[in-house]
Amino acid sequence: MSRSSLLQHPSARNLEALRVEINYGSLCMKAHRATYGWDSGYQCANPSHSVQIGTVGMNTAIEAISYYYCPDSRLGGQGDIWAEGWLRDKGGVGSRPSPFATYRSGCKAEGIVGTTGQAIPMEAVKISWSL
Repeated sequence: MSRSSLLQHPSARNLEALRVEINYGSLCMKAHRATYGWDSGYQCANPSHSVQIGTVGMNTAIEAISYYYCPDSRLGGQGDIWAEGWLRDKGGVGSRPSPFATYRSGCKAEGIVGTTGQAIPMEAVKISWSL
């Protein structure tokens, strides 16, 4: 089976929800969901609080994720974050600046991964950061 036919396979799964737990700093995210649009606000995970974006059991695919990261001051405020998403029929796409970019003291600039207005569901996402 070729890669393109695999990506178009009817049994492919859409990303409907994403739960995040982190060990340091704060990672804030919001989802753009099919037929709904952007969540109204960011959900922020930190070492004592995990978060979930998207929905479970509503068949509402996540199409894009907007995120920002605030490094832990104990680590000297160092760190960088990036994301890569896998989209149905499109493969892997990297992140780009978010249209919601707002200056937040001590935080890294916002990014967005995925698409909006194209009805292309995400199938997976990888969020990475380094010190």
